[in-house]
Amino acid sequence: MDLVKTIKVLQGTEKLRQSPRLSESERAELKRKLESVGPAAIQPLFKTLSHADARGPALEILGELLNNSTLSEYLEALASPNPAVVSGVTQVLRNGDQYDPSGLLEGLQDGRLPRGLLESLLLDKAARLKPRKLLELMPIVDKPVRVTLFRLLERCATAAVIPDLGALLQDEDWWVRLQAAKVIATLASEAAEPLLSRLLTDANNHVRLQAVNGLRTLGAKQSVPALVAQLRDHDFKVQSAVIDALIEVGDASCVPHLLQVLTDDAEHARRGAVEVLNELATPEAIHDLIAALRDKDWWVRVRAADALGTLGGANVVEAVIALLGSGDDFQRRYVVEILNAVPHEKAVLPLIDALRDSDWWVRERAIDALGNIGDPRAAEPLIALAENDPRAAALCAKALGLIGDASAMPVLAKLRESDRDDVRREAKNATTRIQRKDSGSGGPEFETHQQQPVPSASRLRLAPEAPSAFGPAPASGNPARAPRPDSGARLPAVNYAKLEDGTVLLDRYTVLRRIGSGGFGVVYLVEDSAVQEQVILKVLNPQLSVDERELRRFIQELKLTRRVAARNVIRIFDFLDLGGVHAVSMEYFPGQDLGRILAEQGRLPVQRTLHLVAQMCQGIEAAHVEGVVHRDIKPPNVLVDSQDMVKIVDFGLAWVQQRAGSRITKSGLLIGTPEYMAPELIREEPVDHRADIYSLGIVMYEMLSGKKPFASESVVKVLFQHLEGEAECLEALVPGIPEGVATAVKKAMARDANDRPQCVQDLRTLIELELGKLQNIAPESHG
Repeated sequence: MDLVKTIKVLQGTEKLRQSPRLSESERAELKRKLESVGPAAIQPLFKTLSHADARGPALEILGELLNNSTLSEYLEALASPNPAVVSGVTQVLRNGDQYDPSGLLEGLQDGRLPRGLLESLLLDKAARLKPRKLLELMPIVDKPVRVTLFRLLERCATAAVIPDLGALLQDEDWWVRLQAAKVIATLASEAAEPLLSRLLTDANNHVRLQAVNGLRTLGAKQSVPALVAQLRDHDFKVQSAVIDALIEVGDASCVPHLLQVLTDDAEHARRGAVEVLNELATPEAIHDLIAALRDKDWWVRVRAADALGTLGGANVVEAVIALLGSGDDFQRRYVVEILNAVPHEKAVLPLIDALRDSDWWVRERAIDALGNIGDPRAAEPLIALAENDPRAAALCAKALGLIGDASAMPVLAKLRESDRDDVRREAKNATTRIQRKDSGSGGPEFETHQQQPVPSASRLRLAPEAPSAFGPAPASGNPARAPRPDSGARLPAVNYAKLEDGTVLLDRYTVLRRIGSGGFGVVYLVEDSAVQEQVILKVLNPQLSVDERELRRFIQELKLTRRVAARNVIRIFDFLDLGGVHAVSMEYFPGQDLGRILAEQGRLPVQRTLHLVAQMCQGIEAAHVEGVVHRDIKPPNVLVDSQDMVKIVDFGLAWVQQRAGSRITKSGLLIGTPEYMAPELIREEPVDHRADIYSLGIVMYEMLSGKKPFASESVVKVLFQHLEGEAECLEALVPGIPEGVATAVKKAMARDANDRPQCVQDLRTLIELELGKLQNIAPESHG
C-alpha cells in the first residue's frame, strides 16, 4: 500500500470511531473515500469492528469491498481470535451476493477455520452453488467435509447430476451410499426411482431403509413390486417403513403382489402384507381381492375375503354384489359372508334375490345379512320365506325382529305356536323386540339368546369350500343330530359357529351356551352326560380339518399337552371328531379372564398382582417340565375366580391359533399376540420356554401399571418396539413400587433370552420373596 493510501485509511478509520458526531453528509463522504481505497482498506476496517461506534459503518464498507478477488481475506479473518471480527465478517459474508459462494468450499479443509460456521454460510448460499463442483470434491476430502458436501447437495442438486450420484451408490462405504440415496430422493426425476429401487436389496439395513423412505417421498409407483418384496426384510424398521410407503403410495397394482406374500413362509412378511391390504380400499384393490377369491391357495382366499370385509364401504359392496349371481357356489358363499361383515343398504335387493339361492348356506347367510342391515324392504320377502320354508323359520324370525317392522307380527304369532323350540324362542324374542321398538322403550335384549353384534371382518365366518359336502339343512332344526358324513366329506353340513342351546353332540355333549370365539374357533359350555359334569368344548376352525398334515401335527401337540396336570392349568380331556370338524374338550373353570379384569379395574395392587403371578408361574412351570411351551401367554388366557385362584388356558392351542387362524385384521394374530410376543418369536428364531417368561413379564407390567409396555395401531410397529423400543419406567408409572418387584419385571422382559430368569421357577422365587416382604406390610401402603 502506498503512503497516500495508508494515510487515507488511517484517517478514515479514525474518523469512523467518531461516527456519531459526524453529519450525514460527512459520513457519506468518509464512506466514499474508504471505498475508493479498495482492498487496502479491508484489514484496517477489520480492526474497527470491535469499536461500537465504528462497527456499523465499517460493516457497510466491508460489504461493498467483498468480491471474488477479496474473498480470501474475509475467509482468513474467520480465524481471528477476536469474536467481534469473526461475527462481523460472518455477517458480511452472509449478506453479500457479489461473490461466488463456491469459494467458501476451500475454507472447509482449513483446520483453522470454524467448519460449522462455514457450513452455515454455505447452506444459506446453497442455491447458488454448482452441484458438480461438490461432487468433484468428494473423493479428495475427509469424511467430516463429505458430510457438509452431502448436506449442500440436498439443497442444490439437480436431475443433471443423477448419473454422478448413481456412481456413488456403488461406493464400498455404506455411509456414502446412504447419503447419495438421500440426495437422489430429493430429485423429482424418472431417473431417481430405479436407482433407489436397486438399493432395496443393499447389504446394509440403513441403506435399505433410506431407499424405502426415498421411494416413499417420490411416490414411486414403478417400484411397488420391489417394495412389496421387501416386506420380507428381516429388519423390522425397514419392513415398517415399507408398509408406510406402500400405504402412502396407495397404488392398487400392489395387491396381486401382496396376495403372493400372503403365501410366504415368513410370518412377519404375511403380517406386513395384511397391514397394507387393510389400507388399500381402492376399486382396483377390491377387484384384485375379488379375483383372489378363486386363488388355488386357500390361505390367499381366506385372507382376500377377510381383507374385503375389513375394507368395507360402498365400494366393496358394489364390487361383490354382482358375484351373488355367479354360478360358482363357492364364490357366492364368500360374497354373502363379506356382505354379513359389511352391512349396507345397497346390498338389500341382491340379498333378497339370494333368498332363492340353490345353496342353503347362501340362503341362510343372506337372511342373517338382511337382519343385520335392518332395511324394511326385506320384511315382506322374509315373511314369505318364514311361512313357506320351515328350515328358515327361526332365522327369518330373528331377522324380522332386527328389522322391527310391525307387518311381521302376524307371522311371528304363528311361529310362536311352532313345535320347534328354536322357532318359538326366536319368534318370541322378535315379537318383544318389535313391541319395544313401537313403544319406544328400546333397551338391551333379553336372556342369553339376544342378537349378537354385527360381525366385524375379524369375526368373518368363512364359507365351506366343497359344495358336494353340503346337503340341505335338516328339518329337525338340530343339525348336530344329522347323520355324520361319510369318510370322503371334508367339511360339515352344519354351522358349528352358531349351535343352538340344547343341541346334542355325539349323543353325549349338550350345548348349554356359547361362551365366545377366538382364532382357533368357537367356545361352548356343554354338559357331558358321560361324567355328569360341565366342560368346555372348543370347536376348531374348519380349515384345520381340511389340511390333514396340519391336523396330524396338532393332534401330536395335544398329546403332549394332555400330560400337563397342574392346579393352575386348565386340563385338556379329549379330541373329538364331529364329522368333518374337530373339537377339544377341557375343564370348565367358572372364572373371569384377566384381560377383562384389567379392563374393568385398571392396574392391580402390587400384593394381589404378585399373588396371581406366583400361581401363573406354577402353572407355566408344570407345562415346561413336560416340554410344553404356551407361546401365547396374555391376560385373556389367564382365568381368575372369585377367590383369586388362577388357571391358565390354551396350552397347546396357541399352535393351532397360529396355524389355523384365518383372521386378517390390523392386529392380526399369526403367531401369538403382538403385544406379548418375545423378540425371538418375532425374529423367527428357535423358541424355548423362555419366550413364556418374556410374555409373563409383559403381563406383570400391565397388571402393575394398567397399560401395555408396547402398543400401536400398527402390528409391525408393536413388534419393532419389542425388538428395539424401551418400555416406560415402571417406577415412574407405579410410585412406591418395591424395587425388587420392578427388577423382577425388568428381568423377565429382557430382550435377550439369556438375560431373563432361565426358568420359571427362578422367576417364581423372586416373586414369592417380594410377596413375603409385602405380607408384613399394610396392603394400603402399596398398589
